[in-house]
Amino acid sequence: MIKESKQGCNSPGKTSKKYHPAIRCWHWANTLLITCSLLIVLVNFTLLKPENNTAFVQTQLTSLSARYTLQDVLTFARFFSDKLWVVHAYIGFGIAALLVFRIILEFILSSQDRLGYKLKSYLTAARFNTCRHNKLIKITYAVFYFLVLVMAVTGLSVAYQNDLPVLKGNVAAVRLVLDIHYYTMYPIIAFIAAHITGVILAERKDNPGIVSGMINGGSKSS
Repeated sequence: MIKESKQGCNSPGKTSKKYHPAIRCWHWANTLLITCSLLIVLVNFTLLKPENNTAFVQTQLTSLSARYTLQDVLTFARFFSDKLWVVHAYIGFGIAALLVFRIILEFILSSQDRLGYKLKSYLTAARFNTCRHNKLIKITYAVFYFLVLVMAVTGLSVAYQNDLPVLKGNVAAVRLVLDIHYYTMYPIIAFIAAHITGVILAERKDNPGIVSGMINGGSKSS
């Protein structure tokens, strides 16, 4: 893995990084919930998209000689999609809880394990050129946490819109919050793709053991 020097930069091949158990639990739980959430969005916008299934539902009802209205067709077409959106909402509650847990960790972990401490050390490091890569990584993580915060706040706002005066009965405001929630998903997906790519490249090149370290905690500095 990499070793942090006194200047706050990294030099490869010196030591393996230790991951705090709480950070590891948060990382994998967050990975699982975000992955499930994105998969539900994918399924609901493709296979279970109501607009894609209305013709099929209408055909089936007609073959049964059933009497129905267009609203009945839309209700049937949305049934499973709506069920999955409920699951999506519950997963969102879990992601929000994990975000709160991660914020709490920033106050109770040692300074070396805190993202804020690492970000500050990299940003204030004197040797900008040698630390640029690490600074970019930490800044990207900070942006990711901010995006997750936006997703959590907007998702919870929609879930509890009837309890919020600014949203209750305000269709335009709810639509705006939903749009923010929806479009924030794309930079999060971009981060996940970049993160996975970076981990794979690091495993193959100068930092082998990142994935196993995030599972078993990593080995102590030698």
